[in-house]
Amino acid sequence: MEIQTLGGLRIQLDETAVSGFVSRKAEALLVYLACNPRLHARETLATLLWDELPQQRSLANLSVLLTSLRKQLAPFLHISRHEIGMNQEADFVVDAVTLAAAMESVSHRTGLTRSTAVHMAQAVALYHGPFLAGFYVRQANNFSEWAILEQERLQQLAIHGMSQLVEFYAQRQQWPEGIGLGQRLVNLDPMREESQRQLMWLFALSGQRPAALEQYQTCLDVLEAELGVEPAAETTALYERIKEGDFEQADAGRIFRGAVDGETTASVRTLHNLPADTTSFVGREQELAHIRERLNLPACRLLTIVGPGGVGKTRLALTAARRQRSQYLDGVWFVPLASLPSADFLETAVADALGFSFSGNDDPRTQLINFLRQKEILLVLDNFEHLLTEKGVGLVTALLTQAPECQLLISSRERLNLQAEWLLEVEGLPYPTGTQSENRPVVGAIELFQQRAQQVLPDFQLNASRLPLVTEIVSLLAGMPLGIELAAANLRYFDLGDIAAGIRESVDFLQTSRRDMPQRHRSLRAVIDRSWQALSDAEQAAFMALSVFRGRFSTQAALAVLKTNPAVLHTLVDKSLLQRSENGRLQMHNILRQYAADRLAALPEQAYRARGRHGTFYANLLQQWQMPIKGGRQIEALEAIQAEIENIRMSWQYAQTLDRQTAGLIPLLGNALDALFHFYNMRSLFREGMTILHQAMTWLSPPTNEAERILQARLRARYGWMAFLLGQRDEGETALHDSLAALQASGHSEDVIFCHNYLGAIAYFRQDFERAKAHLTQAMSLARAAGDVHGEAIGLNIMGGLHIDLADFEQAETFLRSSLSLKRQNGDLWGEAFSLEHLGRIEMITTRLHEAESHFRESLDIRRRMGDRRGEALCLQQLGDLARQQGDAETAVSLYTDCLSIFEEIGDAQAIAAVRRQLMHE
Repeated sequence: MEIQTLGGLRIQLDETAVSGFVSRKAEALLVYLACNPRLHARETLATLLWDELPQQRSLANLSVLLTSLRKQLAPFLHISRHEIGMNQEADFVVDAVTLAAAMESVSHRTGLTRSTAVHMAQAVALYHGPFLAGFYVRQANNFSEWAILEQERLQQLAIHGMSQLVEFYAQRQQWPEGIGLGQRLVNLDPMREESQRQLMWLFALSGQRPAALEQYQTCLDVLEAELGVEPAAETTALYERIKEGDFEQADAGRIFRGAVDGETTASVRTLHNLPADTTSFVGREQELAHIRERLNLPACRLLTIVGPGGVGKTRLALTAARRQRSQYLDGVWFVPLASLPSADFLETAVADALGFSFSGNDDPRTQLINFLRQKEILLVLDNFEHLLTEKGVGLVTALLTQAPECQLLISSRERLNLQAEWLLEVEGLPYPTGTQSENRPVVGAIELFQQRAQQVLPDFQLNASRLPLVTEIVSLLAGMPLGIELAAANLRYFDLGDIAAGIRESVDFLQTSRRDMPQRHRSLRAVIDRSWQALSDAEQAAFMALSVFRGRFSTQAALAVLKTNPAVLHTLVDKSLLQRSENGRLQMHNILRQYAADRLAALPEQAYRARGRHGTFYANLLQQWQMPIKGGRQIEALEAIQAEIENIRMSWQYAQTLDRQTAGLIPLLGNALDALFHFYNMRSLFREGMTILHQAMTWLSPPTNEAERILQARLRARYGWMAFLLGQRDEGETALHDSLAALQASGHSEDVIFCHNYLGAIAYFRQDFERAKAHLTQAMSLARAAGDVHGEAIGLNIMGGLHIDLADFEQAETFLRSSLSLKRQNGDLWGEAFSLEHLGRIEMITTRLHEAESHFRESLDIRRRMGDRRGEALCLQQLGDLARQQGDAETAVSLYTDCLSIFEEIGDAQAIAAVRRQLMHE
């Protein structure tokens, strides 16, 4: 059965109109029951329809109606002596209920995704007019009042739904759909100025500025005629902005919401991390159209751009993503993967790109999937070919199956071979062949060569003598963009004829010496060989040595490895063998890095020296941040280490390829350990930290001298704490015990304190309070004697938490205030937040609510400054508990709602359920 209530009343059964109701009140009763599908007391329904009659008579009238309805629609009704309602197992649909349910399903979102937009469009299409328009029931005041309220509620729901859809269409530049719905909105409520502004903006952004200005005049006339008022300031400001042409049509989707709400363009958040182009993008319009078409298909969740190295997959993916950035509610995010040593670090790379921080000891993949589960997002995973392992492809599969609004654009030299995968195979840019070159327009490969040539020779122009040589060069290179850029860069040192001859000779040589190499690879190798030959000995040495870096690196790091004049870096950039980003950091294309690495591998002594210098630089960098990360400059330290983490990982691995007897190597690693541990611990990257530490422990097994034995014990202690945090509790405790035994006679007091503190924490977790106290007391005693403020503060904090559990609040507060004092003295913000929260808990329990609020808010401020979203949510939850305890339900709901929003963002299902339960009780 279908009940249509919007725009009138129509009841159908199997597509046939149901008629013959005994009265209007019979229809009214059916509508009320269908719109409120629960059981109702007979007395309630009788009063609804006959409020002016005595109850006995109204109940009798109700029985007559029910007898009639039962004859017509018995399978759809539930009628008992006391209660009446719809049969919930029957098949019936009410348009008003469908509309309200659609709105409810997206009410928690800040906007529509592509899938929710489809449902919303279907729902608002049901709104044909006011609820029960033209349907009137005499002498049923209660029913009429209910119908009027429903009419207003459903109209507001329809307006809100349509407004969301208009914004969705505008963000995606679907102008016909947006304008059509915008006009419907204005007709529905002409005096709603937000609808007028939406329509004005849609006209303007779609290139119909006269229509936009005319719409303002219409708005002005309606408001004057109906209300005798002028448009709001926001409406007039938008009119002036449109009249002046103060907007960029290309940014239509991004600025739509801000303009409608009266915000400035600058205030609208840009949801992407796409790097700025440093050179022009040439051609590929057909491929870009193909990508856009595929990404607009709901069925295409994974699109892989497949092609050889140097063909321009990364630039194509970035350009396509840039053009699609207004299409995704939660943004477009670029994840460079070329520098990842293995798929073990894939979750971390994606999280870094998204600005998402792991928290707690849950599996990083689970946390990442939960974070992305409800997000409409495009992830661009670049250079995936070396991650085609079970773990790497497993993350892609998990995203496809568990994050339904997440779309993936991947570039790789090989396909992923997944059932959900759509492919785009790319080759070189198009180029003319034979004698056609003189008669064809300058496009594709020729245009790219010309643009890059003009970067080194501004007066370079194609002419009749140059065009055949350029055509030969791009033909030899099969249109490969990387090869073309390298060839053009050589124009500063060689003329076109020399460049063409050099590539031709190298291709011929490679064709005979490396028959297993595909033609496109031979041509690319040939142009790289040509660029190599044009380098001086010092430049060649520098090019090879720089292959030890991964991802982006600083000029300072490069010079530390090269031990040479900075001018050599400028030369490599000029010759397109090295790239400098907009922030001044350096990067080498992966193909070039592999070429340089192959050259370096043939020179073992130089390779050993380059890796050693690389490891030394980053170990020293970590040592520089050892004290700041413990306190004083924690945020700066975390950001600095994060910026270099790819090369820090590599340096740790390079160090383990060196001879353990190398002078200064073991102390170097020892000095770098603390900062690396604190980075992983504070970022909750426990699994990655364990991997790095375990690799070093394996390298040092078995230790051959005292220095190696001590370093291995220090590594094992930190490995043990991370193992415990990840649920490997027995292994973690054993590792800490073994380390403590090895370190006690070494004189490394800070490491002994470390072991006692975290063995105390483990004993506290196991509720073995006496053993916990023994370890923590020993830790604090040793820390005071050694002047280790950081270690003492940790011990005091754990001891404070322990005494809270023992309900010894006075002693707990003493420990925690001492810990807080030391942390503030040391500038340990991260530690301060924990002590402040513990103090707030005590103060809540002991009803010192003003002090509790102060400490919770101070902790909240620290969490926000450090970007700790989970810690921020926990503080908001505690403040909500406090507000509830104070009887301030409104503030409690607001805090819980903010808290819930963060937990939903990071996907903490357990916390989400807990906060929703708290909201239900408010």
